[in-house]
Amino acid sequence: MEFLKKFDNIVGINTSYVLKSGFWLVFYKIFSILLALILSVAFARLTTKEIYGSYQFFLSVLGFLAIFSLPGLNVAMAQSVARGYTNSLKDSLKLKLKWSILGSLLLVLFSLYLHYWRGSLIGGYFLLAAVFFPFLQMYQLLIYYYQGKKNFRGMFFYNTILNLIFVAGVVLALFMKLNLWVIISIYLVSFSIIPLFYYLKLKKGVKSKKKDPDMVNYGKSVTFMKALKLALENLDKIIVTYFLGFAMAAVYAVALSIPGSLRGILNLANPLFFSKAASGDEKDILVKIKSRVWLLFLLPIFVIILFWFLNPILIPFFFSENYNDAIIFSQYMLISLIFVLFVTMVNTVIFAKKKKKEIYFTSIMQFIIRIGTLLILVPSFGIFGAISSRIISQGAVSLYYGWFLIKNT
Repeated sequence: MEFLKKFDNIVGINTSYVLKSGFWLVFYKIFSILLALILSVAFARLTTKEIYGSYQFFLSVLGFLAIFSLPGLNVAMAQSVARGYTNSLKDSLKLKLKWSILGSLLLVLFSLYLHYWRGSLIGGYFLLAAVFFPFLQMYQLLIYYYQGKKNFRGMFFYNTILNLIFVAGVVLALFMKLNLWVIISIYLVSFSIIPLFYYLKLKKGVKSKKKDPDMVNYGKSVTFMKALKLALENLDKIIVTYFLGFAMAAVYAVALSIPGSLRGILNLANPLFFSKAASGDEKDILVKIKSRVWLLFLLPIFVIILFWFLNPILIPFFFSENYNDAIIFSQYMLISLIFVLFVTMVNTVIFAKKKKKEIYFTSIMQFIIRIGTLLILVPSFGIFGAISSRIISQGAVSLYYGWFLIKNT
């Protein structure tokens, strides 16, 4: 116990609270990272780079078009449910289904473009996705519903069961050498039909008929920020595929896998720190962050150095020697981790205190820098350019947060 108290004083986290209240949330995050890593290894080991790259491109397009499903409504619904408006689950789903029809129409148009103007065989995948697209939005909506109810145990089991079924189905299909049509069908069915069953089950437990008058307006206002985030998460993969092809898109996916997993683990600082940031005095919290800045950079530097030497062993071991060309890219991508803890901690305070000016400024700034550098650097430097774009944009956010910290302490 004495050791835990000393540890709490150093890092500024109530470890006892985390162990009691954050267990299921942390377990949820870690298990999601592991399943994603297992799926990446299965694709790299059991299929060609072109098929893996095509699959990654397919997911990136769907992730980008989720912008048209009012993604901000997920956050608004969670907050509404937390205030007792449980009926907001049904209201938000109806609205998301209506808006998602636009995403389906865009998928049809994109499918026709790929088939008739680009002569690509993958156009049919997007035509199939157009049918399922509105129902795919239920998956994330239910995650946020569980968050709003503070039912992290339920969220863990919902997410784990769904992803286990999906990953098991895909791995089996890859072992049997089934084509990408089957794999994409497994994805679409898993992330639409299973959430539908969960939704119908949760709907029966909703007794309240009260409507939250502010939910829709708040959801629409948050959508802009969420849209920028979705664009940042997916556009680099789309641009890499467009300029470099499906095989290099697979190499890029493998290069991101280990640094991405490490980023997910470091980002656990967000849920663990959020309650403290929300309830504490803003200036006091920022002063504590400032006093521990050295630790927020020292830990990522240690991780970077460790995995810089481990990656040449881990990538051939997990992903096979076919992806040895991803080693140097993965090592370079590790550099971006240096900003993660610092940005996460300051970002958590900004969101917890609802500082809209800073939220919108950093979101727009990062989006503009990222898109600009991607379009300039990828055609000239390939994957190195895509990774450089990430490092530059995250470094810019880190510099702004450093200025924000100095200004407010």
